[in-house]
Amino acid sequence: MPERRGCFCIAPEELKNAIWCPALENIALFTGSSVILESDEVSVQIKVVKGDLIWFRYKLRDRRFDGPGWKTTPLTDWTYGGADDEFKSGRAMEESVYCLDPRFPLTDRFAEKQAQFIRNPFDELPYSDPTKENLDNWLKRWKELMASAEVPFPGYFCLKNIPGARKNIHAGATELLRRKGYDYLTAVPTWWHTADI
Repeated sequence: MPERRGCFCIAPEELKNAIWCPALENIALFTGSSVILESDEVSVQIKVVKGDLIWFRYKLRDRRFDGPGWKTTPLTDWTYGGADDEFKSGRAMEESVYCLDPRFPLTDRFAEKQAQFIRNPFDELPYSDPTKENLDNWLKRWKELMASAEVPFPGYFCLKNIPGARKNIHAGATELLRRKGYDYLTAVPTWWHTADI
């Protein structure tokens, strides 16, 4: 396993310059959002925040250190220390992206209690008292929401995506990674982590 030395090879400003697009800029200006750039020894990320809502987050994490011997870093969300986590096909970055339009909050269509359930249905599970009745009540709430006409995906915190943003972000990120000598851009969908939990 390579030893972690020196700084990460992509500076936060480089990432912002590569992926920032008019759609993000316009929403940030309209909403008065703040742009936060961060990095640690294996990751770089940009977040756009309005109040306590992080409506955009894009992170790249170098996968050279995945697998046995992996160590956490300030910007790491998950554990990457398993034997199956090791990437052996070349230099790879993992991306993580959350990108929804804050101008369309869930509460435009749903009551606050329903909106909270959609934002993170797994926080609503009755961990402290997982009786059959409590689990059935959770499942009933899930089914009611899923039967709604235009329900957003679980984990959404706004009603709409930002048209065209994802395509621009992907193009900018892949070009940046090509210039930096990376072979692969990988991603693990949130549902995979959720199923693993």
